[in-house]
Amino acid sequence: MKHHEFILIFKLGDKDEDPRTYADALQSCDKARPSFGIRGYLAVEFEREASSLSEAKRRAVRDVLHIIPDAQLDVLSP
Repeated sequence: MKHHEFILIFKLGDKDEDPRTYADALQSCDKARPSFGIRGYLAVEFEREASSLSEAKRRAVRDVLHIIPDAQLDVLSP
């Protein structure tokens, strides 16, 4: 397993939604640090162990969408 660090930015279903409402729930994601800046968007920095970066990102996206089902992945950052 390799160590991977990356950031995922999600567009929330409601553009006026305050992303801080998900802060507590995102703490349940393994090694996730949410960031808040623009209303309607949520950035989450991850540190994950996985055999590949794509696998780590796939699992992280799945975890966030489990918490925020109407979110849409907007940006993947290495």
